[in-house]
Amino acid sequence: MNQESYYELVITDVDGVLFNTEHIFRSAYRIVGEKHGIPALNEDLFVRTTGISGADTEKLFDRVLPHIPDRRMLLEEIRQLGKEMIRKDLQLLPGAREMLDYWHQKKVPLCAATSTIRSLTEERFGRMDIMHYFSFIICGDEVRHKKPDPEIYRTVMNHMNKRPERTLVFEDTGYGVRAAYSAGADCVWIPAVTELTEEEKQMTRYMAGDMYDAITFIENIRAD
Repeated sequence: MNQESYYELVITDVDGVLFNTEHIFRSAYRIVGEKHGIPALNEDLFVRTTGISGADTEKLFDRVLPHIPDRRMLLEEIRQLGKEMIRKDLQLLPGAREMLDYWHQKKVPLCAATSTIRSLTEERFGRMDIMHYFSFIICGDEVRHKKPDPEIYRTVMNHMNKRPERTLVFEDTGYGVRAAYSAGADCVWIPAVTELTEEEKQMTRYMAGDMYDAITFIENIRAD
């Protein structure tokens, strides 16, 4: 096993990388769509909302469901159902705990960069007992520009005073991959609910089969 990590800083996305929240919200879309008999309100629509802001999600609903006057109420119903399901069913994804332990053992600073607001992030981190793994956490209500803008990742690197070329990011969405790439960091993609475009695939250092595969890949990157 390598004694020294190639990377000086690791930043992870949260939803879809650490937590099963994206899978839960995908189910919430399907449940509400079936309840109201709206075929367009489905898991495919959820995938299109992954990684975008709440305001952009509302605009997407306006475009996709213009014939439904109460589409904003449907979106709020999905949000409330998703939050309730998360309160009951939140879990760490397979390999997430092992990834956290891996970097803790390597003594490499680990940070989180999530689009979720601070209050929800801290509540979920506390519930899953993972707060102690992180040197720094930045949330969606603390940056001006959402992914794919690189602001969130650049902010973490500046705060930690680490070089982009020695920074590793874990992401599961195309928006996140683009943000990491634009920030100059290496990115390992973890599959969740969305696929990457061919262009986005070229922006990754590695496309993992799962988090366990990602750890194996990283272990084979030797420090200079």
